Amino acid sequence: MVGSSYTLPTGTITKSGYVFLGWSKTSTATTASYSNGGTVSNLGNSGTTVTLYAVWRPKKFTIKYNANNGATTSSSTQYTATSSNSLLTLPSSWTKSGYTASGWSTSNTATSASYAFGQAFNDFEGVADGGTLNLYVVWTKNIPWKLTLIKAKFGGVEYTL
Repeated sequence: MVGSSYTLPTGTITKSGYVFLGWSKTSTATTASYSNGGTVSNLGNSGTTVTLYAVWRPKKFTIKYNANNGATTSSSTQYTATSSNSLLTLPSSWTKSGYTASGWSTSNTATSASYAFGQAFNDFEGVADGGTLNLYVVWTKNIPWKLTLIKAKFGGVEYTL
């Protein structure tokens, strides 16, 4: 109301994949007019209701793909949280002799993958705004197959097993 001042509430306001910027009088604002816990004055005439809307910006972060001792160099890709359909795919040139890549992990010592190749990444809570998420290829040792043929003769008939 004109001539009146109010202190906006403080506290943690969250939305998955986004950073809270503050408050605005319009629902489509991309910049905040008022800060969390800030003081506002003269928002409207006496007897009117004023609605303030939260203003959000998508998180921005980097995913660093680590070859984890594979025969290639690591690479980084920048993302914005709204890129939830970005696929975690293994570059075809990444190899490791005697191993098969089984997916991605956030640990370079993992024996099982946390994320499959081709999986949409949307775990934005695990990445800080402006931060880096390190993903390591999980390599599974190839097990060589050994086939042994056994020839046997029973009752005059020869069998191969």
